[in-house]
Amino acid sequence: MPQKIADSPMMRQYRSIKKEYPDAFLFFRVGDFYEMFDSDAVKGAQLLELTLTSRSKSADEQIPMCGMPHHAIDKYLSELTEMGYKAAICDQIEDPKSSTGQTVKRQVTRVVTPGTFISDEDLTDNNYLSALVLGEEIGLAYADLATGEFKYTKFSNLNSAIFEVLGLNSRELVTTKNDLKRLKQVFAKRQMTFSPVDFKLDQEDPGVSAYTLLESYITSTQMRSLSNLSEPVYYEPQEFLLIDYASKQNLELTHALSTGKKYGSLFWALDQTSTTMGSRLLRNWIERPLLDPKKIEWRQDFVAILIKEYVIRNDLQGKLKKVYDLEHLSSKIAFGNINARELTMLKKTLQEIPQIKSALGKSGEEILRNYEKLLDPLTDISDLIDHSIKEDAPITITDGDIICDGYNSELDQYRDSLTGGRAWIAQMEAKEKARTGINTLKVGYNRVFGYYLEVSKVNQDKVPDNYQRKQTLANAERYITPELKEHENLILNARDNSAKLEYSLFNEIRDQIKEQIAKIQKLAGQVAQLDVLNALAIDSEKNSYVRPQISEKREIKLVESRHPVVEQANSVIDFVPNDILMPENNEITIITGPNMSGKSTYLRQLGLIVIMAQIGSFVPANEAKLPLFDQIFTRIGASDNLLTGESTFMVEMKEANRALQESTSNSLILMDEIGRGTATYDGMAIAMAIIKYLSEQVHAKTLFSTHYHELTQLSTQMNNLNNKHVGAVLKKGKLIFIHKMLDGPSDRSYGVHVAQLAGLPKQVVKDAFHYLKEFEKSSALAPVGKFSQENLFYQATASPEESISSELIQKIQGIDLDTLKPIDALNLLCELQEEVNQIDDE
Repeated sequence: MPQKIADSPMMRQYRSIKKEYPDAFLFFRVGDFYEMFDSDAVKGAQLLELTLTSRSKSADEQIPMCGMPHHAIDKYLSELTEMGYKAAICDQIEDPKSSTGQTVKRQVTRVVTPGTFISDEDLTDNNYLSALVLGEEIGLAYADLATGEFKYTKFSNLNSAIFEVLGLNSRELVTTKNDLKRLKQVFAKRQMTFSPVDFKLDQEDPGVSAYTLLESYITSTQMRSLSNLSEPVYYEPQEFLLIDYASKQNLELTHALSTGKKYGSLFWALDQTSTTMGSRLLRNWIERPLLDPKKIEWRQDFVAILIKEYVIRNDLQGKLKKVYDLEHLSSKIAFGNINARELTMLKKTLQEIPQIKSALGKSGEEILRNYEKLLDPLTDISDLIDHSIKEDAPITITDGDIICDGYNSELDQYRDSLTGGRAWIAQMEAKEKARTGINTLKVGYNRVFGYYLEVSKVNQDKVPDNYQRKQTLANAERYITPELKEHENLILNARDNSAKLEYSLFNEIRDQIKEQIAKIQKLAGQVAQLDVLNALAIDSEKNSYVRPQISEKREIKLVESRHPVVEQANSVIDFVPNDILMPENNEITIITGPNMSGKSTYLRQLGLIVIMAQIGSFVPANEAKLPLFDQIFTRIGASDNLLTGESTFMVEMKEANRALQESTSNSLILMDEIGRGTATYDGMAIAMAIIKYLSEQVHAKTLFSTHYHELTQLSTQMNNLNNKHVGAVLKKGKLIFIHKMLDGPSDRSYGVHVAQLAGLPKQVVKDAFHYLKEFEKSSALAPVGKFSQENLFYQATASPEESISSELIQKIQGIDLDTLKPIDALNLLCELQEEVNQIDDE
């Protein structure tokens, strides 16, 4: 009869546990595998590309099933959480051999989610798990289980909290069930895993409520010690230079817009760190520049000395490269999943600290010597590991051979027994060969049959009577003897007892180290900071950066400044430096010039230099003087937000609105081509109104790039506004960019010339020049409908050369030589030459 396993004890156990975790894949431990059943198996096999099979093909009801080896589980958990799913890990909590019932006891030992998964592969990025609590004020908390970071704060409005969550790049958001619906609407169509908790908030402070909620969620999912999590630290977002989510993207702080990769970002350009911890900290500094001038100055002093102390800087870099990720190792100690090799990594790292202290102590500078005194090498921990854990210990901690000889006397006795037992086995083999005359006889071992005597088929007639047949092979027979069985029990008992004792000793060692996790994390933070400061010194020396002066005056003075990323990404081509000069009374600079001439680069250049200055870095310029900015707002680049159904123009207006509503006189605003996403009149009107508002209401330092040349006339009406343009010249009708910022407005946009450079068909370019001349004959603001069709769409049989030549003659005839100024004559001559060159090109 077919088996009825659909209702077997194990399947009843599985389904009972599954009911408790309906929103997670249940990874059910069966022997050396984790299995999924029913709908989890069907969907899991599809998502993870596993083979879908069934529990029993001969059963009345076939149960879908898929699985993976237990040692490969992290790979599949990584894939699942990356896709936004959760997994409940159900382990066997008793030895199947000692199980008294029909079914091995099992229970869920942890729930892995997008915000709680800890990867061993790439820890240069933080994986923040966030929690939001909505009320009159908004509470926010976030934590990174891999590093132990745990912080909380509060906001007066939801938008600010949303931008903070997006800036943290959180993939999972914990919330109360009451707030779930609203937050799903807020984060609609974004890749976010929501984890609602039935949680009663009894805290008056929303920030405290948020971290209490987050702490409760982590405890309920991880089901283990959280000693690696630091005490929740309150922070004020206003303690740092605020850079909203859109501005972080526009400025490409940590990843390039086009690829989403680190390459091409400010983080990439500055990351000369030697440790994973340092790389994470540098990223954090870039996203949260300082507002405290004393802290900035301390970092600058440190970097300045390391630039000067080349030998020390080089020595530190070499020693820091030998340092492992202390933050990650301390988390693994706390969670109880660290292995012997990783403890050896911890030991080697701690043994490098005295060398790092020695390098710092060689300096005559007080700031380095003081830092050297802060570093605690934790020699008691490194000595403990050195005396207890074998250098070449295996990764598995349950099979033995991880504890040093001499560390534990009982373990040494077991090992002596094992050594003696193995010697007896070797002696027995020699003795039996001599007694039986079978030279090929050998004593072997496997996990199924234990120890045995193996005799080839050709020697079967020589087998003694006391040999008991155990197994038949194709070319040999295997036997045991009472004497061999007796020693086998002694050896195997010693091996099992030895392995169990080693595992117990390892846990004791780990727990001793666990008591000092706070000290390890403190040291990790100090080493990471030293690594970042050393990296900034390497950057500054390598790229000829200068120390920026942070001034109380609202003056920007950057002489021969460069874009830090473009300069490095295009090392073959010399970057054209530019001055960025904005005296106190100059609050708005309108920038005009052709497309591709460098206007957007110029805007981003200022933003990145400000951020570099306020993280304590030196900057790419020959001279730098900057005020302390409290916020940066940008509107750069053409982008829509298809996920939320917002057009390019809507995104542009929202980013502009945020700058106008939230900026102060101490903010920096960078706006590129405001108003281009709508009709000419609408766009120009909006741009003009924004500039007026910035001039009269906000008074922030603003760079405003535009193709609306009419806006340059505002300098005659506003005392705090001036004009700059990017230089370009025409040579034989061809546009050549000089990428140099010059005073005053540009004379034209050269859009058709850029189209020509892009390789548009000659007929398109020719027609474009014709239409442009027709438009320029009328008012720049005249609607296109007022042009006659005759003028716009000229007859194909007409000769463009004749038309242009006739116009040239009329223009020359109309020149009043008596009133023409020299500079006007030069400009007119350039214009006439351009038109003649166009005739040649066509």
